[in-house]
Amino acid sequence: MFGTMDRKFTISAGATGFRRQDEKLIQYPFRLEMFKAWNLAGHFGCTNRHFVREYIAPILFEQERSVALDLRSKTPLTTNS
Repeated sequence: MFGTMDRKFTISAGATGFRRQDEKLIQYPFRLEMFKAWNLAGHFGCTNRHFVREYIAPILFEQERSVALDLRSKTPLTTNS
């Protein structure tokens, strides 16, 4: 009726869930315990600072740590000049 955020008049990406095409997308279903972190299951619950601190930040920090470890294990690039 109103379209998506990118101004397309189609079904939004998350309306029916995502198909898992690679290992990068991990869906976490809503759980009632998320109410404690002020995620009330609406559109903006996942942006509440309490929810971000308890659920989102640990995921991002773990990814950042694993990327940093991966970068340290690679040898630096050298140029042939």
